[in-house]
Amino acid sequence: MQPVDVTTLSAVREELRSNWLPARVEQLRQEDSFTVEILLRTLHQSAWLVCSHHPQSARIHIRQFRERGPAQKSPNPQAFISQLQDCLQGKVLVQIEQPAWERVLILHFASRPDEPVTHRLYVEIMGKYSNLVLTDADAPNIILNCAHVVTDSQSRLRPMGPGDRYTPPPPLTSPEPSLATPFTVWQARVSLLPKSLDQMLIQSYRGISKSLTHQMLAQAQIPSSAKTQDLSEAQWQALFVAWTDWLTTMQSGHFKPCLQATGYSVLGWGCALTSVQTASAVLDQYYSQTIYAEAFKNQRSRMMQVIQGALTKLAKKEAEFKERLLQAQDCALFRQKGDLLKANLHKIQPGQKVARLTDPNTGERFPIAIDPAKDAITNAQQYYKRHRKAKRALEIIVPLLESVYREQHYLATVQTALEQMEQDLESVQEVQSELEEAQYLKVNPKNRPFRKTKTVFHGYLTPSGLKIWVGRNNRQNEDLSFKIAAPNDLWFHAQEIPGSHVVLQIPPGTIPQEEDLAAAAAAAAYHSRSRQESKVPVAYTECHHLRKLKGPLPGLVTYETFQVMWGVPDRVKDLSPSPSS
Repeated sequence: MQPVDVTTLSAVREELRSNWLPARVEQLRQEDSFTVEILLRTLHQSAWLVCSHHPQSARIHIRQFRERGPAQKSPNPQAFISQLQDCLQGKVLVQIEQPAWERVLILHFASRPDEPVTHRLYVEIMGKYSNLVLTDADAPNIILNCAHVVTDSQSRLRPMGPGDRYTPPPPLTSPEPSLATPFTVWQARVSLLPKSLDQMLIQSYRGISKSLTHQMLAQAQIPSSAKTQDLSEAQWQALFVAWTDWLTTMQSGHFKPCLQATGYSVLGWGCALTSVQTASAVLDQYYSQTIYAEAFKNQRSRMMQVIQGALTKLAKKEAEFKERLLQAQDCALFRQKGDLLKANLHKIQPGQKVARLTDPNTGERFPIAIDPAKDAITNAQQYYKRHRKAKRALEIIVPLLESVYREQHYLATVQTALEQMEQDLESVQEVQSELEEAQYLKVNPKNRPFRKTKTVFHGYLTPSGLKIWVGRNNRQNEDLSFKIAAPNDLWFHAQEIPGSHVVLQIPPGTIPQEEDLAAAAAAAAYHSRSRQESKVPVAYTECHHLRKLKGPLPGLVTYETFQVMWGVPDRVKDLSPSPSS
């Protein structure tokens, strides 16, 4: 994730100064544990000022009103947001200051635009040391509260807490960049040591970030891995031109924010400028997309770990049940041995350990172990007892083993859905809810949306215009098969392979053509674990033949009447999406 550096913060500062001074504070709210939003209103516009001290995505920018996705439960109220509301509600943002070459913005608030400043909010964008600090302007910069309290034991140099005096971050020792620095002096300083060029740029001057050096090297057409001793004179000159362009932009304040393929720039480098964008719009779009993608990735990874752990436990159960089943399958043999001992009592001698007896029905002769401390009748009763125990075990273990197989199939279906899931946070939240209901996950009310989301089915159209619906998860699979589908609709599923339920809707009086069946089979094959295969066997039947398996796990069905055809996963790309999908 690309962090906000001095250059980006300067672009935001210029935007706020130009468009949002003065601005009245209408409302303050806490979006999450790291982010505070301040509703600013001027004579012509209003928007949220986002201030975040997240260790990986600390930032400050304007966010316009827009739909924000699934609503989440509000985080627990914290003392900091309460203090902000008490001190800043109704105040006016009158000034924005940035210390030279520092990743800090100082927001000054007053009761009215023409009155003295009463409070300052320091927004420190410094990676894991980021913070939001509210101070009293009347007192000698005494901290009223801060988002992240730093105790004396954590930092003797710069403690941060209510009642402490605010001190700015320790100044950097490197010199400040300047347009007055001649090329020869600049080159001599940057090339002082034979290191990588981006590392030397960062070490030589203040305000240089890793992302800025990469953009600067790309602008000069120099490889990012270049070392100082490898550059030609022409490359040094090209790099100095980019350096000068950067400093000129910093001095003039004429930034050109834009998104790049893997990040963003406020200098206009490496971007196709199709329209004028603000720094806030670029940051809001970049961090919204990046944080969304990161949240999806982390949540899906967590679900996959939970499923893998459950499958590992089930594999151990399966092995144990199979071993016990193997032992229990000898129950008939135990009865046979008991019968032989009982029929041949006169042949058993006292102290005998093994009796070799012949079965009169089969003529088979085999040895039977005997406990010499017990008589023949007692030994026969012991074999009958082992027979009854093995029979009972067989009656218990077989259903348990079948339950394990059903649970493994269910989890494999969930795993397949997660593996094939597009970047959709709502879909993965539905899977999380499903796993919580199935008790594979503990319910954490703090992290759950206050209303359940419901994503739509995947949808396709066959060549003749019939609709194909595909479940995204097991809950949708069950709803699709037993609530949405009509009795005469056709149901498809990859045969004995984890995958989605697929329903081909058949309007009354319509007879599906072979191409319609092939399209539905292709969808079932594509949305299964065998997606990479060239052909996949697909079972299909009318929906009225389906029966839901007993138990709490959704999406498990059984059927007896069915047909099988080959599904070609690659054919899905030729199908048109359904308009309602």
